[in-house]
Amino acid sequence: MTTIHKAQAAYLNALHDPQQVGKEKNARNALSPEAAQQLKQGARELEAQLLSSMLGEALVNGKPNRPFGGGAGEHQFGSMLRDEIGKAIASQKGVGVAAMIIRSLGQKP
Repeated sequence: MTTIHKAQAAYLNALHDPQQVGKEKNARNALSPEAAQQLKQGARELEAQLLSSMLGEALVNGKPNRPFGGGAGEHQFGSMLRDEIGKAIASQKGVGVAAMIIRSLGQKP
């Protein structure tokens, strides 16, 4: 089960089991600290995947910049580089996708 699926399951469990949520007045939107952390991690991973995909479209469709671009190495390892760039952007402030996902589920980013 991926982190995103774990976060989704934790959120749904919290909706159906107010005892797990805690003593907050709005139990429908409150999560345990572990579930909230899983939700944030899953949202960050989803944002990183989205950024990686966007970078792939932007970089793959362009022509390689010679003499430092192109070749077998770029073809083989370019996707890994784009994945890591996406993770790096998302792990900082990101572009707001993770925060939007978290807010849409009624949580604070």
